[in-house]
Amino acid sequence: MEESGGKENENQIGTLVNEITVMIGNLERSKSSPECYINRVPDYLCKVNKEAYTPRIISIGPIHHSTLKLQPMEKYKERFLKTEEEEEAEADEENWMASMVIRDLLLLENQLPFFVLETLYNIAFPDRSPSLIELTFECFKSFNIENMTPDNLRTKIKHFTHLLKTFQLNPPKKLPERKEGTPKLLYSATQLNEAGVKFRKSSRKSLLGIHFDSKRGVLEIPCLTLDDSTEILIRNIIALEQSQGKGYVTDYFAVLDFLIDTAKDIDLLCNEEIVVNYLGDSNAATSVVNKFNTDVIWYDTNSEYLRICEDLNDFYRIRWHRWKATLTHQYFSTPWKAASTIAAIILLVLTLIQSVISIIQVA
Repeated sequence: MEESGGKENENQIGTLVNEITVMIGNLERSKSSPECYINRVPDYLCKVNKEAYTPRIISIGPIHHSTLKLQPMEKYKERFLKTEEEEEAEADEENWMASMVIRDLLLLENQLPFFVLETLYNIAFPDRSPSLIELTFECFKSFNIENMTPDNLRTKIKHFTHLLKTFQLNPPKKLPERKEGTPKLLYSATQLNEAGVKFRKSSRKSLLGIHFDSKRGVLEIPCLTLDDSTEILIRNIIALEQSQGKGYVTDYFAVLDFLIDTAKDIDLLCNEEIVVNYLGDSNAATSVVNKFNTDVIWYDTNSEYLRICEDLNDFYRIRWHRWKATLTHQYFSTPWKAASTIAAIILLVLTLIQSVISIIQVA
């Protein structure tokens, strides 16, 4: 029975090796498809920040497998076959690497198809619970912004980068339609605010959650946290979308790129808790956001975000909105200004009434 099971495992592994070999043979930087499970980052994105796509300590995919600086990590992979007791004894030694390993596992060029990992996991641990997808959710829980569970996944996970994108969107049963064209928002957050647009943090965390109420002039935007890992993770999601289309995360950052031109725009969004800036410097945060979509090729855009950009442009062009915003800012922005303005208006009205009465008496 053991020999039979061993041969079956060998056959499964052999099949996987053949499938991966075919995938590698089909790799081209210039071509990809929605069905591709192993992707190279396009050259035009690599030239912007190559380090954002390059593993630092571990490789699980075929593209960077032969990189010399990653070879020392191979010994740690072998330890996964040891007993749990031995693993616990070495846990302290390996804890310091955890964040770097997680970072590398999410890079687009460092992927194996999830079905390959799942098959290997089931061969190595045939009777083990939890499942690999459950372990994966636990490993990447800090990126699971809407607390999704394996049970409510509405899409088949291709690899870890694809899962990261899914966490950022928590896609509904039906994604918004996409239309040809690029979003064109002509005004920054500061300009829109001066025209009367009020910025609010959306109750939704999904990056699909930008919403503009043109009647109330309220723009709701899901919160974005900017820290040392944000650029790397977002760049890899955008690279995935460039390879496979349906750039819903790219669309979100396109809108933010339009809204954020200067440090003042970042400060405005930080004050409304739309942006949480752990980078410290507002200029640095502005630079990071503005570079996300550098050299990105546009095919189509989230139709809802196209409409929002058009509505914001129209809102700004209405002079009354700017006049009202100026009036509010100059005369009613604080309780003291409001009280002084109201007192001045009352005094003006009383003076006018007194003048009219005087004219009537003279007549």
